[in-house]
Amino acid sequence: MNGKMLHDIRILVVDDEEVITFTLTAFLEDRGYEVFAANDDNKALEILKNQPLDIAIVDIRLREYDGNTFMLTAHELQPGLKFIVHTGSVTYTIPAEMAALGISEEDIFLKPIRDFNTLFEVIERKAGKGAVDVPGPTGKIVIHIDPVLKAFVPGFLKTMDCYMVSIAGHLRQKDFAKIRGIAHRLKGEAGTYGFNEAGKLGGMIQAAAENKKAIEIRRLVNRLSDYLKQVEIVD
Repeated sequence: MNGKMLHDIRILVVDDEEVITFTLTAFLEDRGYEVFAANDDNKALEILKNQPLDIAIVDIRLREYDGNTFMLTAHELQPGLKFIVHTGSVTYTIPAEMAALGISEEDIFLKPIRDFNTLFEVIERKAGKGAVDVPGPTGKIVIHIDPVLKAFVPGFLKTMDCYMVSIAGHLRQKDFAKIRGIAHRLKGEAGTYGFNEAGKLGGMIQAAAENKKAIEIRRLVNRLSDYLKQVEIVD
């Protein structure tokens, strides 16, 4: 550990691949989290018996347990512990008992992680310590639109809804090429209207489609939907 903890969040990283635990620990410590790492699931359980922790980032394929069994055991030791799944399996689905622990699709990250900012956001949300930006008095995200463009915004928002529906349909068909094309258009159109966060998410969806990361695409589309619901347009 680096001794300079900028965040009061303690994280356990569990993965049987040493290069994964080393790399992930380095990124997390650079961010300022206090990190405990284990390549052995039994060692990880020993840490949990002796250290109060906030978050566990867990691989699904471990040396003795599968990751789901490990998380259930960890929950018994520390009922307040929150979990993030870090897996190389694109076919991983969330069992009911994992959903009962509060794990959602937004908490699943495929190896290798390319977007650490999203990981940091999930960590701080799950730990209940992330800052929420609420710039408008109504609790909405305020976007200032050029009066010339304002009349076109309702049509733009309907187009965004259509894009999200289309992406979901193509995702069921695993047609990543079409998703990539839609995301590219989404990114460009959002930037034109000043919806910068939507444009950024469009770029992230495009990158995820290029790498055929279905779980990440679903997570990003959910983020885009939530963002658009919070938007308030002003001149």
